[in-house]
Amino acid sequence: MSTLQLDPHRALPFPEEQRSIAWEIYSETKDLPLICMHGHVEPEVFAEDLPFADPAQLLIVPDHYVFRILASQGIEPAQVGVPRLDGGPVETDSRKIWRRFCENWKLFRGTPSRYWLEHELVEVFGVDLVPSAETADAIYDRIAACVADSAFRPRALLDRFNIEVISTTDSATSDLQHHAKLSADGFGERVLPTFRPDSLAYLDRPTWRADIAELANLSGMDTSTYDGFLDALRARRAAFVEAGARATDHGHLLADTTPMELAAARGLYSRILGGAEPSRAEVDAFAANMLYQMAEMSCEDGLVMQIHPRGVARPQQHRLENVWIGQGLRHSHSDRVHPCPATDAGSVRHRALVPPDPLHRR
Repeated sequence: MSTLQLDPHRALPFPEEQRSIAWEIYSETKDLPLICMHGHVEPEVFAEDLPFADPAQLLIVPDHYVFRILASQGIEPAQVGVPRLDGGPVETDSRKIWRRFCENWKLFRGTPSRYWLEHELVEVFGVDLVPSAETADAIYDRIAACVADSAFRPRALLDRFNIEVISTTDSATSDLQHHAKLSADGFGERVLPTFRPDSLAYLDRPTWRADIAELANLSGMDTSTYDGFLDALRARRAAFVEAGARATDHGHLLADTTPMELAAARGLYSRILGGAEPSRAEVDAFAANMLYQMAEMSCEDGLVMQIHPRGVARPQQHRLENVWIGQGLRHSHSDRVHPCPATDAGSVRHRALVPPDPLHRR
């Protein structure tokens, strides 16, 4: 039976001269603490500090990088437990989900996902078996035993992975209650919120009007006008700064930052808030305007902007978005155009258990 082994030089340049220089730099930096300002981690993971459920619920079901590769080869997300928007049936047996993943390990050849998964299996869980139909149960049992250990609780992993600071990703309408708990527990300077206002920037989001109402509720400001809307956003940004935020995060379809004329923005906002449906051009124009407004506000409050411009989604991606709830399909960033994971080796995993591979420090 073949074993899973990691080449210590796997992420370094191939030419010998470049590799030796890269190894020298790596050797000098590999033990430095991690500053993870773009984590895509839910704050409740650290606030509640609960054990991870099982291998499938940790590594497959919530990871769109993984299940989209499977989907690209005809394995429906339902077969690996990804919840449906319509509440339809999906596989709930985590061991079956894990077996299906291992049986299709070959599909991950040449992808960043395989690189990450191999690193996790070997370095985090001590697995030396290559995933397959024959080894699936043994690997599952090994990982299940690990996550049952208190040393694998989220807060404990901050120390194990030498994470000095990590930022979560939080909606602009988050009440930041989890961060308040983290602060009370002494983690307020280690787990920071990140302001993400996407749901308020796109007029065609199904929840846009409800989100505007929630923004008013949280900020205590009147959002019935465009000017009040902007003031409410400033107030929420100030609340995030007070909670320790250092940055904002924007997943926009385009990188357009063209500002609208004030009268046009006011009129469009009021019309859509009143119940009218926006055109595609109006949606794009308002989103571009909001990205500009966010840049202006960042100049005022100092929050660093992180922008993820997207491409036009392919038909398969539209089908997935309309059916599956899986993290990343409706809210992912630059990889959104791909029916399988992006090939950017620097992409961030969307879960708490991210092994601190120094070879991929950014």
